[in-house]
Amino acid sequence: ALAPGYNKTSTSDLNALDLSANRALFDLPGGSFGMATGIQLRHEAQADPTLNPDNAFQGLGNAQTNGSRNVEGAYLEFDAPLLTSLEADLSGRVDHYSDIGTEFAPKLGLKWKPLDWLALRGTFSKGVRAPSFSENGSSSNEGFVTYNPPPSFAAEHGNNGYVQTYQLAEFTNANKDIKPERAKSYTLGLVLQPTSWLNASFDYYHIKKTDVITATDANSILDAYYAGLPLPANTQVIADKPDPANPTALARPIEVIGSYINANSLKTDGLDVDLQAHFTFDNGIQYLS
Repeated sequence: ALAPGYNKTSTSDLNALDLSANRALFDLPGGSFGMATGIQLRHEAQADPTLNPDNAFQGLGNAQTNGSRNVEGAYLEFDAPLLTSLEADLSGRVDHYSDIGTEFAPKLGLKWKPLDWLALRGTFSKGVRAPSFSENGSSSNEGFVTYNPPPSFAAEHGNNGYVQTYQLAEFTNANKDIKPERAKSYTLGLVLQPTSWLNASFDYYHIKKTDVITATDANSILDAYYAGLPLPANTQVIADKPDPANPTALARPIEVIGSYINANSLKTDGLDVDLQAHFTFDNGIQYLS
């Protein structure tokens, strides 16, 4: 009873069947027009039971993840050397998820080489991230944080021991109605090889994700609770027993319950720089940097 043993068995399954084919279809000024295609059938499952069933052990978090899905996907890609100096790549993928529906992800890439030592390149693509089983399965997680109530709330209780630092439980449920994250991105760059021993590339990237999946902010739930306002959707605050010294005052929160939600958006951009130099010396010695 003083030092119980903890154990559980967790499983993660992935069964997949991939079929693919590619071939050259006909000739273009820059080379052969190529095509690649394929299909994929996939079953994913995860079963991760809690290590603390029925909250038998106080202070130990409680997390569990359970979920499964079937995915059928197909893709098609074309490689088109339009000219000796211009190449295009067009591809697309369709996936049907048993839990979120059908998603399409296209991509277009162009590369132009006006000079032997200079190439310009760019891409545009869309992507999708399906929710994980912890986000939309039969899943939940609970942890504890050291918490200090707001000074105004503590003052209503005379700053007594009832409102001093204590452990607050934060519980997050999976959301079966969660939408997948989607992203649009593009890149623009150039590749330089001014000498035989130096290669350099500079690529700007821009990525914007929408419907970003995140847990409901516990502070926003608590702010509404203290203000006596309606709590955010699919959230709950469990209050402690009333303060014996101030029984009519608002009871302190002991657990905050939220769920995963789709937030607004997230933008990331930046510049990738890659410089490579290589030198060959006598006796076959090479130096790369």
